[in-house]
Amino acid sequence: MQTLDRHLDHPVELTLYGRAALALGFPSHELRHEITQDVDAIIPLTQLDQLRANEQFWDARDATNVELAERGLYMTHLFTEADVFLMPDWLDRRVSVPGPFAHLKLLRPATLDLILTKMMRGADPEDLSDIEFLLNQPSTINHQPLGTPLNRERRFLPLRLDDAPIKGSLAQFLYINWGPADCVKRLMRMSCS
Repeated sequence: MQTLDRHLDHPVELTLYGRAALALGFPSHELRHEITQDVDAIIPLTQLDQLRANEQFWDARDATNVELAERGLYMTHLFTEADVFLMPDWLDRRVSVPGPFAHLKLLRPATLDLILTKMMRGADPEDLSDIEFLLNQPSTINHQPLGTPLNRERRFLPLRLDDAPIKGSLAQFLYINWGPADCVKRLMRMSCS
């Protein structure tokens, strides 16, 4: 991010997610969160046209990728909010990510939104491990208490997609078993009815 900041000549706001958000956005992150080759960012729809027209940002991004290519690092995964699982009010709940930047203003989604972004990829072992880390962060519970109106309208229903052992804090939750054997049975029932 420091390389991108150095190539910029004006302020740019980026909302990080993925491993970069864990490594930079949580002081208590684990060393494994720093092992990533790319930076993922979410572009709010309200900022999409402005960022598309910002040629200097794209030039800075390209210069950053050229400079970091030798080390196998890059910044290319930029998604709109419509491409990522997020709560409806995600934009208002973002968290500032500190850093020694002259031009970059970095943010990350709230912890619950980061969990959603990890869940959208399915049962990836690294994502499941990251979700466990996020569930153990104090901000997960403190930021959105379980009794808020939003959570009265929506329920957290874990959907189990595999038969892997459930570890750590995830073991406390009941789940809907949609593992391979149950999935076949359900599909057979649906096709017969």
